[in-house]
Amino acid sequence: MSTGWWRLPGPARYVQSVAAAALDGTSVVLSVPAFTPGSLESALRHALDHDGRQWLSITVPADSPLSPGGFLQSLFGGEGPPDLLPTARNLARLPGFAGRILWLEGVSSACWPAWRSFLTAYAEAVRADDEWHRTIFVVPFEGEPDPAITEDVTLDCTAYRNAASPTDMILYVAEGLRRAGLPPLHGALAGAVIRRVAAWDPLAADMLIADPPATLADPIAPMHQLAKDRGWTAATPVTWAAGTVQELAGVPVVHSALVAARADLGELNRRQWSAQVEVLFPLLEQRRQQLIGILEPDLIIPFTTRFGTIHDRADLELGHLEAQVVFHRIPSPPGLAHQLQVLREIRNTLSHLRPLRAELLLGSALTAALAGLW
Repeated sequence: MSTGWWRLPGPARYVQSVAAAALDGTSVVLSVPAFTPGSLESALRHALDHDGRQWLSITVPADSPLSPGGFLQSLFGGEGPPDLLPTARNLARLPGFAGRILWLEGVSSACWPAWRSFLTAYAEAVRADDEWHRTIFVVPFEGEPDPAITEDVTLDCTAYRNAASPTDMILYVAEGLRRAGLPPLHGALAGAVIRRVAAWDPLAADMLIADPPATLADPIAPMHQLAKDRGWTAATPVTWAAGTVQELAGVPVVHSALVAARADLGELNRRQWSAQVEVLFPLLEQRRQQLIGILEPDLIIPFTTRFGTIHDRADLELGHLEAQVVFHRIPSPPGLAHQLQVLREIRNTLSHLRPLRAELLLGSALTAALAGLW
């Protein structure tokens, strides 16, 4: 589903900024972290649909013995003299080379210095050319932006860094869960848990969206698997380039899969807990006030507790209501005593910064206790 990621506001702004540079005749190096969604090329190609230049996707062979100029000349040099030197300037003047957008995949850190030199020389060679005549390079490269490439009218480097916002993840997860067929309350809980655990990574969100009930029961196990799939261990560095940290709303958030690899169960539980609080605490308060209204004619006021005496019905907490129904046996609808027990367990568990047990989250008692609020 990550193909839709680049249409969301934050990621789309990044795509549009790259497209705007290409339209202005600027070649762009895309500095991206590891495990960036692979649909970036198609998103950028779609953004440049009406550009008029031919889009070509080229993969640089890992074991190519040719220089960058030599490699490109082997692809486009058929119309040039056989003894033409493979320089950036000569390549720019080949009759069949102009007027294209070249997506250059597979530029590794080992061959990057050679490509950096070539791209810099090429940018200088086409500086005087009409921007619509220039062939533009778009080069995705995993790693920090190269400080040797400074912003220029013919060559720039732009980092995909902290582009996503919480709103982007809300929209992405909501779309992913749309066909899951979950009851509304479980859908809201699954969405909140996925957003908190996946944070800024749509690929992690995809993994959690694939099985929402299992995610609700245990969102930590998929993160252990994702860490294994990515080769992350406790020794993996927390860096943007490694794909293990991004800022979300200005706050650095370490990837949950790395947190799992480091066996930081407390942090993983905190993320799960915060998602449950986000959804359930407002509902608990609504239900408390609703129950006070239902029980009001028979409520015992003043009501003495071990912490003091309550004189206002509005100050009665869920535990107080349960005590009056169960121990003082005030009149109440059938099943309300069990619902109050469930509501009290939810509030007490979350108030002590602990996530709810899976059986409660997935069972019918939760929806029964909060009936009428969804």
